[in-house]
Amino acid sequence: MTDLATVTMTRTSAAGVARVAGEVDCSNAELLFAGFGSLVAPDEDVLVLDLSACEYLDSAGIREILLLHRALAERRQRLLLVLEPSGSVHRVLSIVGALDHVAWYRTTDEALGAQS
Repeated sequence: MTDLATVTMTRTSAAGVARVAGEVDCSNAELLFAGFGSLVAPDEDVLVLDLSACEYLDSAGIREILLLHRALAERRQRLLLVLEPSGSVHRVLSIVGALDHVAWYRTTDEALGAQS
């Protein structure tokens, strides 16, 4: 999608899944996150955002995650994150308190299983 990051969007029988690999910063965050909300059908409850292959996330990316979380909550839907527990993305989201608001899991399967 951009030189710094790629996005793969798929669907399971229960949810939309977006996977981000690479780096998310102010140059690409808004573009990367633009279509994620539409990945969740009106009759679905969850969007899984897999950031386990994301190597870098700055404040613009954090902002987009929180905006997406809020937009889904307004539609009575949830955002579930997939994070590498020892990775820098998990660390920065934890430091800024984002993980107090958005649930996270170690794998996509774990996130999908938690929502059922």
